[in-house]
Amino acid sequence: DLHDSLAQALSYLKIQVARLYASANSTELTLETRDIIAELREGLNDAYRQLRELITTFRLKMEHPRLEDSLREMAQEFRRRGNGLSIQLDHVDWTCTLNPNEQIHVMQIIREALNNAVKHASARQVRIRLDSADRGQAVIEITDDGAGLPESMERDDHFGLSIMRERAQCLGGALDIESRPSQGVRVRLCFQPTGETCMPTTPNLEVSHA
Repeated sequence: DLHDSLAQALSYLKIQVARLYASANSTELTLETRDIIAELREGLNDAYRQLRELITTFRLKMEHPRLEDSLREMAQEFRRRGNGLSIQLDHVDWTCTLNPNEQIHVMQIIREALNNAVKHASARQVRIRLDSADRGQAVIEITDDGAGLPESMERDDHFGLSIMRERAQCLGGALDIESRPSQGVRVRLCFQPTGETCMPTTPNLEVSHA
């Protein structure tokens, strides 16, 4: 499988970079060179994680065609990790139907926001809100109660955030990430679905507790 081949290639590169990183600590290299190697290592680790999570997202998409159902299963996935995260999914006003490509991008943006909430912001509660604005525009908002993102993550070239922005651009939309120290992070994605017409669904509220 293509996914397995990519995973194996990334695993090999991770091992080689880990060896290079260990060697760099025992040789006379400039601080700048050490930083570059460290960033390369972090980038490869993130790329490997992104690939594994993308495979999981494809599986969820195949098993659950509706975005709401896929996100409900994603919330359960995070709960099973035992990280103590409580995820509330609110789609009362959601009336949009996304095509498969749009849904994959949206799910990966949400997944990265959840990862950041756990890994970097030490959040305990996250709310995912799906909304439909005027003219059928899709609005997705993810908020958490964590400590905010570290300053090092707020650079424009940070790998995870860059991928999120690129996905938003692929959707022809806008992504706003607001980090408030000690007050949490708010991620807001707005775009116009193009694959299918927005159609009404039965409003409901799903809550997943860890």
